[in-house]
Amino acid sequence: MIRRNIVVALGVALLAGAGLVGRAIRSEDPPFTAIGDVQMVTSLDGLTTAVSIDVGDSKYPPDGLVDHAFRLQHKAVQALAYNGLATISYADGQLILETDDDAGWVITVEGTVTPVSDRGLPYAWLTVTGLSHHWGSKIHQSHKEVAALLLAAGCMTLDGDPWCEDCEAGGPGAEGCGVECDGGSGCSAHCSSGYFACCKCPGDCGCCKDKEEIILSGLSLPH
Repeated sequence: MIRRNIVVALGVALLAGAGLVGRAIRSEDPPFTAIGDVQMVTSLDGLTTAVSIDVGDSKYPPDGLVDHAFRLQHKAVQALAYNGLATISYADGQLILETDDDAGWVITVEGTVTPVSDRGLPYAWLTVTGLSHHWGSKIHQSHKEVAALLLAAGCMTLDGDPWCEDCEAGGPGAEGCGVECDGGSGCSAHCSSGYFACCKCPGDCGCCKDKEEIILSGLSLPH
């Protein structure tokens, strides 16, 4: 009950802010904890994972629509999956997923100082190259639709990728960014070294590989 009230209050504040300022750059993403129906699914290539939560509990059941979603970008292939009741805790650069059977994941952007770095949580610890948080009307859909939306987005090529261009916040050299958009959508992103954060409306945030990193990666490939 307490966790749900925290999330509802946060959502109201974000929507109110969006209505007042239209498209505003967020300096930081307020931390929160929520319990609900959670889905975690990884793309076929193993380089992107979508985590979504439909907030609710036994007194206020989930309504079938996602309230918060996260995209994890991996440097190496992963195979993360979960579907069921869980608690999610989020703070800048870190996501914790705790299941009812005492299992869980602590997901941290590589190279960042995080709130629980000195706590010995008995979960799997994972570092990622990018962590983006998405909220509002754009992701107020089913888990399946949100996963398709987040897993389809990508930003890893050197030329001709419009997703990494015309950033409203962030851009080359930026470790993080965030935007609030008209219509109540918004997002933020935190990125590791070798990537830059790119955020734009109506709620597209993620991490793009630096051109220098792409060139170096290409030179290391066999010809």
